[in-house]
Amino acid sequence: MKKGTTTPLPPYCGDGWLVPEYDDVADIIAEVWGAISDLEKRIEDNHDRGLEVKLNYYYELSVYWEYVYLMVEKQKFYDDIF
Repeated sequence: MKKGTTTPLPPYCGDGWLVPEYDDVADIIAEVWGAISDLEKRIEDNHDRGLEVKLNYYYELSVYWEYVYLMVEKQKFYDDIF
């Protein structure tokens, strides 16, 4: 994951002087799952408790961003209907 102190999504980028790290929540989810895949492969080679903790962190991070994604899609759905 990219590290930064600003939000990764475009709506909060203001008047254009900030460049968003991601264009869509799905991009964040894809990157998180890429990190999960890499960690799972590393755990297969070297079973380390620290890697397990990191893997659990990324699982929780994926749950959070998937929830955000579902809420955004739900709002788009309601906006289209009403």
